[in-house]
Amino acid sequence: MLMACWFHRASFAVFIGLLTVACARSPLPVLIAIRSAEDTVVLQRQPDKTSFKVTAIVRNLDSRWIQILHCGGADAEREIAGRWVTVFVPVCAMGGSSRLAPGDSLVLPIEVFGMSAQNAAPHLDPRMTSGRYRLRFGISVDSPEREPPTPIRPIASSPFVVRD
Repeated sequence: MLMACWFHRASFAVFIGLLTVACARSPLPVLIAIRSAEDTVVLQRQPDKTSFKVTAIVRNLDSRWIQILHCGGADAEREIAGRWVTVFVPVCAMGGSSRLAPGDSLVLPIEVFGMSAQNAAPHLDPRMTSGRYRLRFGISVDSPEREPPTPIRPIASSPFVVRD
């Protein structure tokens, strides 16, 4: 009986120790707000390109510096049958990013587009039509000690409407 009690206490102590180590290594979520400046934007259709322009406002609500990976734009998702579906991913030859201090905001003009030609990139997704959209940016915590940044987490903006 005494041995069983000791075993349970030892097991519990090991469990708490592992839980503490796991929680200590897991970064806290980033507090950030992303919204579009416009409630509604217009879809532009041209023979070779379909596009819309939207202004993203990113606000760092966290106490840490953050890195926003935008690479010239952001992924765009359209709500289809109650699910968010990616319809645009920017083509990036070089990574683009911005550092944002705690409490600061960043205004990013974004063009979401798709090309009609088969050999052009990014290729037009046929689901990129009028509807409800949101943008997604990769966000990581930027370390002032120049340590590797935390893993990149995609964070979505508030929704906006794209109309013809």
